[in-house]
Amino acid sequence: MRVLEEIDRIKSDSTESFHKKYLDIYDLTRRRDKEMARIFDNPRRSVALGHLVQMKAHGLVTEEELSQFSQETRSLVEVLSGNC
Repeated sequence: MRVLEEIDRIKSDSTESFHKKYLDIYDLTRRRDKEMARIFDNPRRSVALGHLVQMKAHGLVTEEELSQFSQETRSLVEVLSGNC
C-alpha cells in the first residue's frame, strides 16, 4: 500500500513534468521491486531470520503472525529491528 501512496504523491506533484513523474515512478517501482526480491527470493533457513526482520521493517508481517514464532525468534527480530 505504501508504494501506491508514494505513486499518488508523485502523480499529484504539479511542479513536475509528466516525463519526470514517469521517471520517478519507474525508479520507485524498480527500487521497491529490488527490496521485495531481497526479502522473498531464495528463501533458505540460513537467511530466514534476516528475511523476517526485513518483512517487519517493511510492514509485511503483523504482530499476530510474529506471535506464531518462538519467544527466542521474536526477541531476535526485535533486537535486530532495533526495537529493544
